[in-house]
Amino acid sequence: MNHLDFKFTPDLVHSEKNLPVFSGKGRLLVHILGDAIWSEDGHDGVTGIDEHWDGLLDHLAKNWHALGVEQTYPPGHNPLSPDQFLDEALASLDWSSEPTEILYPREREIMAFADRHNLASGMREIHLDPIYLLREGNTMRVVADDHDLSMPIRNAVQTLENLGNNIARSVSSHSPRGAIILENWHNRSQPLPTDRWLALVTGMSSERINRMTVHDNVTSEYLHLPSMSEPGPVQIAARMTHHVLLDQDLKEVLKLVATLNMTPLGGQLLQLRQQAENHLAGLAGEKAYVQGYELARLLREKLELPDHEPVDPETLLKQWNVSIEKTRMVEDVDAIARWEDDHAVILVNQNGKHAQYPWGRRTTLAHEMAHLLVDTLSTLPAIEVLGGRVPARLEKRANAFAAEFLLPVSHVETLVANDSNPEILKKWLDSLTQQFMVSRTLAARQIENFLAKQEKLSQECRQFLDREANRYQQGNNWLTA
Repeated sequence: MNHLDFKFTPDLVHSEKNLPVFSGKGRLLVHILGDAIWSEDGHDGVTGIDEHWDGLLDHLAKNWHALGVEQTYPPGHNPLSPDQFLDEALASLDWSSEPTEILYPREREIMAFADRHNLASGMREIHLDPIYLLREGNTMRVVADDHDLSMPIRNAVQTLENLGNNIARSVSSHSPRGAIILENWHNRSQPLPTDRWLALVTGMSSERINRMTVHDNVTSEYLHLPSMSEPGPVQIAARMTHHVLLDQDLKEVLKLVATLNMTPLGGQLLQLRQQAENHLAGLAGEKAYVQGYELARLLREKLELPDHEPVDPETLLKQWNVSIEKTRMVEDVDAIARWEDDHAVILVNQNGKHAQYPWGRRTTLAHEMAHLLVDTLSTLPAIEVLGGRVPARLEKRANAFAAEFLLPVSHVETLVANDSNPEILKKWLDSLTQQFMVSRTLAARQIENFLAKQEKLSQECRQFLDREANRYQQGNNWLTA
């Protein structure tokens, strides 16, 4: 069964004597994981929707590059799922205080992004449930109705191409509208100018790309695309960090990424990575934080690490032959991890907002460990920048992994299961942060998560733990002291 399946059955082909305004007539039936998403109920059961589908073909043609390459939401937005983007982004516009000359362009940008990644936007004349497509690394995220899945990008592009070719056979080349749509479809893969292509790949404006490269041959060389079909680590790093870094800081990060030396991974890590990927496949329907917790428990089990004992991520990574380098740069970036095939390196920023602290470095390395285990072959095929913009669900999973790997909830349970009040919780917070060398924020959240799951979290305890967690918090991430 294909993850995403389109079945187009043409109804008729118009002759030159009876030119239609609209064409591409036929029945289109769309299944995701075997469930009908676009369909009608017929006499013989579920059938395709009978309509002119040339508008969908035109939508595919005009947005071909965006569907195959674009991965970056408009600035300021990084929802957990593409289907949440439009409502969240529109709700973020403050019409009561911001000037309309700023808000109108933002609104147009939001609407345009949502449209080009929603197949239903090509058929505005009829009501269709949205089908959102967004590339994430080597995968295509497909979200529709209650379905949320990822499939290999090559398979997704081939599926869309087959759909377009099938519709194109029923589009009239003799009508003005049909001729234009067919021309757009046949020219869908024409290369874009380099600056426009880089802008699509990185999410940076063409103006900023030109500004950064016009007088800097080194940056220009690093930022240049190695291939028009696949972005390299430098372009991915630019996509992840350009929204938080000034030009000079961004140049520094890109040059670091380009010059990092990777080392071959040890056999134990390669074996653990395969086991982790297999385990994750069985957790496909779970929330990101559940996946993170379960992966951490699997790793502790495979490494035979008792839950009551602390673990040092740096020692483990070095045992796996993962190169760990240190640097000092702008504080917005805590770490950069780069990998290729069976080689990897982690660069830790000793000036990082969180990584400047011992407990922050431990959590940072545990976070990168999660990505090394389950993301290097799919959603993050080349690089991850902690502090940059990475798909939100991946960061939630890696954060949950780090918390559970460094401080297992099962150990927290032995301390607070029978009696919990602010005075006792403070005692255990003091003990846990010292014994496991984690931040007070991380320990408070692990206690809070356990008590909430057991329905033992009183309002008094929740308020206390929130105060303790936020007391040392810096920014929006809980990787702090």
